[in-house]
Amino acid sequence: MSNFKSLGVKGVLCDITGVLKESSTTDDGQAIQGSIEGIERLVAAGIKIKFVTNESQITRRELHQKLIRLGFSMPEDSIMPPAFAARSLIEKENLRPHLLVHDDVLQDFEGLNTEDPNCVVLGDAVENFTYNNLNTVFRLVKEKQCRIISLGKGKYYREDGQLTLDVGPFTAAVEFASDQTALVCGKPDKAFFPGWSGLSGPDCGRGRDGWR
Repeated sequence: MSNFKSLGVKGVLCDITGVLKESSTTDDGQAIQGSIEGIERLVAAGIKIKFVTNESQITRRELHQKLIRLGFSMPEDSIMPPAFAARSLIEKENLRPHLLVHDDVLQDFEGLNTEDPNCVVLGDAVENFTYNNLNTVFRLVKEKQCRIISLGKGKYYREDGQLTLDVGPFTAAVEFASDQTALVCGKPDKAFFPGWSGLSGPDCGRGRDGWR
């Protein structure tokens, strides 16, 4: 880890699901072997860490509590979920969202004005991705020119050993039907990073070889 410092590395962006832990719907999941020790070594070497995730089924607080129970140690505000990036954009641009997200993440959007929406927010809504709910989103985009904000664009993920559709296919369906392009507030898209003012260590620009 000391080599990081000698190379001028000031910070690390670390993914969570599939890197630190495996996902589960029945419990906290399982820490991936060596991940806890790896984070501890980075911290001991004085490397700043931000934990990035496209998790949009639970709040940041709940995710933080899960990681703590698994044995990790990090402050809650070091975790960067897409809901917070989207909220920052919504507040900055005075948007009024229609939310099609998981029930458990709604509290991350509490206090926002949702009357007469001028944008729609799509997250990993799971059972809330019904025909009626998606059609409501489509009508808002097509008929009222609401902007589309997607909390990631992943195709699928593995949970409890099974493949599960992510938010990406549902966002793509709305884009295709409405002839509109979504703004993606999820890694590695650029819109994910400006909302994180505390991200002063790592360089989050897109380099020649991708995100660094």
